[in-house]
Amino acid sequence: MPPSPSQTQGQINPPAFNIGGGNINTFFSPHTKCCSQPTLDTTSWKKNIHSQARKAIANFWYYSDIPFHCAISPYWQAMIDAIAIAGPGFKSHSLERIRTNFLLKGVEDAMLVPSEFCSSWVETRCTIISDGWIDQRKRTLINLLVSCLVSIMFLKLVDASDKVKTAQLICEMMEEVFQEVGEEHVVQIFTDNAANYIAIGRLFEIRHPTIFWTYCVAHCIDLMLEDIGKLHWIDEVVEKEKSITKYL
Repeated sequence: MPPSPSQTQGQINPPAFNIGGGNINTFFSPHTKCCSQPTLDTTSWKKNIHSQARKAIANFWYYSDIPFHCAISPYWQAMIDAIAIAGPGFKSHSLERIRTNFLLKGVEDAMLVPSEFCSSWVETRCTIISDGWIDQRKRTLINLLVSCLVSIMFLKLVDASDKVKTAQLICEMMEEVFQEVGEEHVVQIFTDNAANYIAIGRLFEIRHPTIFWTYCVAHCIDLMLEDIGKLHWIDEVVEKEKSITKYL
């Protein structure tokens, strides 16, 4: 006679209750062991729950008009895991708390990040990067970044739309950032190859003999290709290529 479920080695069953002279345990199938066939609870039922959860997430995504590339954010899966750990009944914070308390807390956390970069500057030093560009509103913007072995950190953005981008103006701006980061922490400045930036690089090397000025290789190649494109026979080929592209 096979052993009863309560006699099976390594298995703990609830106390037996008699219903109409029978054991209540006989109304339920025994628990599956390791490596055994999964039960309905872990297959179709769980798949249905997961499907409903994914549908709810997708509906929130679509109706909120959230860009799809946000799904690759490192905070996306972290949010899903945190909600799953919180379990059923978890309630999200209100709109008011999102735009006040938690926003202020997020700013405080973000302010702690530069300290991690600054600590690495003492040992490995860093590079100040200047990246000028023009946005869709025709504003002249200059991004200032600091690069070190840890990573690249955005420092500030300067709107130079109402200013003339002379070498003297940009040099004063770079000098301010240079002092903010710390002269003893900087080994080089990195700019593009425009004439005003070349003048800045030369001026910095004179003012600070321990600092190197490095030009952007990508911008250098871009300028070379522009000059090559001005050749008559190459310009003719490029114009034909543009006509074919427009036709296609």
